[in-house]
Amino acid sequence: MSCGLCGYAARTWRMPFEKTTTFVFTRYSRCIQCGSFKVRRLAGRDRIDSISTHPLSVLLSVTMAPFYHCNPCRLQYRDWRPVHPTAAPEARPMAVSVQHGPDLV
Repeated sequence: MSCGLCGYAARTWRMPFEKTTTFVFTRYSRCIQCGSFKVRRLAGRDRIDSISTHPLSVLLSVTMAPFYHCNPCRLQYRDWRPVHPTAAPEARPMAVSVQHGPDLV
């Protein structure tokens, strides 16, 4: 963080293992690398994006947990929890067909 007036850059202190604790102690699945809720469940492994080598993800792979994909950091990891309701794809409204009369040109 830096001050807009004088430009002084202050150091931000972080808790050790902050991302791991946020991954473990949440009700819904979140990215094991960046902590984002913007994840989606995959039917199987995607060969393009990388797979997490975090020890928790490796442990979950032993239990055959399903794959998840993080959209912001493009990482695949394994987890048993569901996707956060706000991250689920929104239902699109059905398309309405408009019929024109025969005399319209």
